[in-house]
Amino acid sequence: MSEFLASAGISAEEYQFTDGSGLSRATLVSPTAITKLLAHMNQSPHHEEWLNLLPIGGEDGTLGSRFAGHPEAHLVRAKTGTLDHVKAISGYAETPAYGRVAFSLLVNNFEEPGAGVTKAIDELVLALLQ
Repeated sequence: MSEFLASAGISAEEYQFTDGSGLSRATLVSPTAITKLLAHMNQSPHHEEWLNLLPIGGEDGTLGSRFAGHPEAHLVRAKTGTLDHVKAISGYAETPAYGRVAFSLLVNNFEEPGAGVTKAIDELVLALLQ
């Protein structure tokens, strides 16, 4: 795993894997590392298969009810994650100016109600489309 991540430009300081499940709270990955991985996979020969694994904004998976009513929601392909006091979304936004842009937003230790955090995250993702 470390060799693959290094080939994607991700240094060992940008992650800490505790076990193979990825579910341990001791597993840490920076948003920069996730974004680098997404950019790397977008350039790989398997980029279409990779992209097809990600839910489409406003249409399916964990994004089926996100970005409701936004006409450009389908331009977001991403995965979400949630734990107590943790919310995350990482993926791609298809932008008119820059094409496909990789992004990763991770929010930890918030006191705001979770719905407010999700709303703020969604607004940031939609802003990427502009």
